[in-house]
Amino acid sequence: MNYTNLKNKKVLVTGGAGFIGSNLCEELLNQNAKVTCLDNFATGHKHNLDAIINNADFTLIEG
Repeated sequence: MNYTNLKNKKVLVTGGAGFIGSNLCEELLNQNAKVTCLDNFATGHKHNLDAIINNADFTLIEG
């Protein structure tokens, strides 16, 4: 998918460490968005974020 209107936009993904959220974060980063992930890891897992955790446009907030 190509969402040109997401370029350099700031996006907050709640539950971003879950299966759906982590894939959403990855796709948003592929579309050049700046992504902040908020998750309390009650059901999500940090290993779901392994592919994107070191991306400069990705921020993880645990809470």
